[in-house]
Amino acid sequence: MLWFHQPLRICRKPDEMYKTYTNQPVLKKYANKILLMIRFTTVILIATIMQVSASSFAQRITLNTKNTALEQVLKDIRLQSGYDFLFSEGLIKSSKPISISVKNAAIEEVLEKCFNDQPIT
Repeated sequence: MLWFHQPLRICRKPDEMYKTYTNQPVLKKYANKILLMIRFTTVILIATIMQVSASSFAQRITLNTKNTALEQVLKDIRLQSGYDFLFSEGLIKSSKPISISVKNAAIEEVLEKCFNDQPIT
């Protein structure tokens, strides 16, 4: 048998039996493999949970503006989504005012509507 390298002994006390059967070198050999499997399982489980939680926090934007500067609209989007925008001041000044009304829309859809009919490429 794999579990016993020593011949079976008759144990008279419960403490002797515990020491005899738990002090086997085979148990120590498999303990590292079992701990490694537990660690890998934990990492995979955490990664899966993080992926599920990240996909559930999709950015949704609600805006209702009329004839508002593009810079102000981008600030409003930044406040709702947490995304930062980098832009040239000259390009923003040359843009047209925006009238947009969206409710609970994806950020991609909102940005597409903002940059529609704008001289920005």
